Amino acid sequence: MSKIYIARHGQTEANAKHLIISRTDIPLNKVGLAQAQGLVEELSPVKLDAVFSSNLKRAYKTAQLVAQAQNIPHIVDERIFERDYGILEHQSYNNPDIIETITKFYDSNDELPIENAEPLGVVIKRINAFLDEITKKYRGKNILIISHAGVMGFFKHYFEPIEDGNLFVWVKNCEVWEFKNNRAE
Repeated sequence: MSKIYIARHGQTEANAKHLIISRTDIPLNKVGLAQAQGLVEELSPVKLDAVFSSNLKRAYKTAQLVAQAQNIPHIVDERIFERDYGILEHQSYNNPDIIETITKFYDSNDELPIENAEPLGVVIKRINAFLDEITKKYRGKNILIISHAGVMGFFKHYFEPIEDGNLFVWVKNCEVWEFKNNRAE
């Protein structure tokens, strides 16, 4: 049975400062590079067939290290970009009002309008289209997706529906989730 591994990219300076970063393209910091190397080691017993990432530097570099270590294709796909947070970009997670707003922003029962932000339905459509395609195309294969905290819940919901409807999940840098590719079997 094939498996799909999904991991968040390594740490950036914005992550270390608890800032919301979506489409701002920033690289991994030293800690993030070490985390990415740790991910390489963690996944070394797994024979991967391909790794996917967005082209944002933080996800791209994390995926590149895994792909090089396993000598597998690294495929960039814009559908797995971080969700655009609009005017929340560069705000602090340390602000309780911001956390409450983000939590509501991810509640599938409450489409909260945030100026210049990507609507919930658009994110769900692009993530599901990506996953529909790769679960079929990579049947019988093990793949890794390096993505972003703001879309991790959408990946999880695809494989394991989230009962409370809130698609925002807290995930650490380089945390890995493993799913059986049941949709393709």
